[in-house]
Amino acid sequence: KSSSYINGFDWVRAFMSVAVVTWHLHTFGKSILYTEKFERFRINLPDLLNFHLVPVSVPAFLLISCYFIARNQTDWPHLRHRLWRLALLVIFWTVMLSIWMGGYGELKKMIPESPLDLLLKILSANGEYYYFFVSLIFCLLAAFVFTRLSTLWNWIAFALSLVIMFFLPQIVMSNYQTILISYWN
Repeated sequence: KSSSYINGFDWVRAFMSVAVVTWHLHTFGKSILYTEKFERFRINLPDLLNFHLVPVSVPAFLLISCYFIARNQTDWPHLRHRLWRLALLVIFWTVMLSIWMGGYGELKKMIPESPLDLLLKILSANGEYYYFFVSLIFCLLAAFVFTRLSTLWNWIAFALSLVIMFFLPQIVMSNYQTILISYWN
């Protein structure tokens, strides 16, 4: 194996892959938090898994990818090639899933009605599961930029991200911008 290979990441990626599948298959059931019976809520094992373990899988993948971008000091041509491949994955799988779910009618819904709608469709991969690739593109770009900035600018960005993380749930709930839910973790 190459010198940049880290054995422990294989285990983390394998575990997190299983976590992603369990999330999308609703393996641990639906939480009472999503029902009218919320008043009687008590933490249980499915909620512990659904809210504290399984949602960490996507951020773990993002962290591992960004770690290698920062560690290997990736140059712009290599990163640009990787971003292009990710963008193609987003486009291909979003279009294929839309066709599979609803045919031509679902594909027509992908046409944006406004610039804001276009932005939301891009950020959410048209509301499909593939928003992960869009998140990965943003995170890889951020890792590339921040590895080239001074420590002071990295601390400022870190503080700003903490403020955004604090207020983002309130923004989502008050404006019903559910697309932002995927970005607050």
